Amino acid sequence: MTLEGVNFWPEVLSALSLKLNNPLIRQLSNITKANYNISLGTVTVETPNSFIKDHLSNYTNDIKQIIKDIMV
Repeated sequence: MTLEGVNFWPEVLSALSLKLNNPLIRQLSNITKANYNISLGTVTVETPNSFIKDHLSNYTNDIKQIIKDIMV
């Protein structure tokens, strides 16, 4: 099952930008989307290109922790 209508991604990016002191990351909420799959416990992030995907992948552990904090 996917959480539909739960827009947690902007909150994740906002928290990440504060944690890393990087306001550029917050702006990515306009061009990226994320879906949380409850049954698998996974988050799928959609990005418009590989540059943004690679940029976000540098922060995978931080993103996981923030999502964990938000979803519990």
